[in-house]
Amino acid sequence: AAQAFAFAARLEVDLAESQGVGRAELLSGASVHTRIAIELFERAGQRTPQLEPLWVSGRIERARGDWRDAELAFERCADLARRVLSVEYELHALMGLIGLARDRGDIHAVDRLLGRAALVTTPEAFWPLAREHAVLLLHTDRAPEALEFLERCRPQQGHWLAEWHALRGSTHQRLGDLVSARAAVAALEDLAQGELATLLRASIDLASGDPRAVIDALGVPLAQGSYSILGNAQGASLFGEACLELGEYDAASLWLEEALARAGGWAALQADPAPGSVFGEWIGL
Repeated sequence: AAQAFAFAARLEVDLAESQGVGRAELLSGASVHTRIAIELFERAGQRTPQLEPLWVSGRIERARGDWRDAELAFERCADLARRVLSVEYELHALMGLIGLARDRGDIHAVDRLLGRAALVTTPEAFWPLAREHAVLLLHTDRAPEALEFLERCRPQQGHWLAEWHALRGSTHQRLGDLVSARAAVAALEDLAQGELATLLRASIDLASGDPRAVIDALGVPLAQGSYSILGNAQGASLFGEACLELGEYDAASLWLEEALARAGGWAALQADPAPGSVFGEWIGL
């Protein structure tokens, strides 16, 4: 029963992080289910199975925007994981803490937490750790180091390759190497990552001084029904910047205001589910 409640909570959080409809109810149900699961595991004298509901509790509070309770839940999960020798859940908890630090814009905390995670595994062995370190290098304007680091830490797992290509593309763009950045677009298209590829292509076109190509690439950003919340925000922002470059000031203002509204909606959701949001969330495009 405890395992069933824990799994139900995890499914509810997954849904809540990826959609806005019924989100409050999903988080409320997940909160009840994690509490019951932890109580049942404690009654049975089982410690290791408590890791999943503890980790999910941190995700629930992060999704609600309650950073303090989220931090406490992730720290409890990390502490228990160390005591029962679960590297997997210690890393889950540390990545949750890193996400909280990013939510607050606290780069120094991200740096400290990356140091903690590096005591558990290596960037070469664990792509999420490599990703966060590369982003920290980019945020501190160290793009050459970020590129060298990414080349050293290509993920072995296929499902992480889209993030790797996207980060490399953004890094090449920062360095002014638009040819290599466009090669990353082609790699994303080969992986069927349409949203990432389109947004990266539009960003490159804008950087190369071709705002009309941005308009052509994006069409009407908010008509892309399959885009993530943040993908729509980024599309609107790039569309607005292109209009600004073309001297279409009224349209630029409308699209940039729309981008702010969409980004605010994403921030309220505190979503962190998928590589579809890799640009805005990890690069700050």
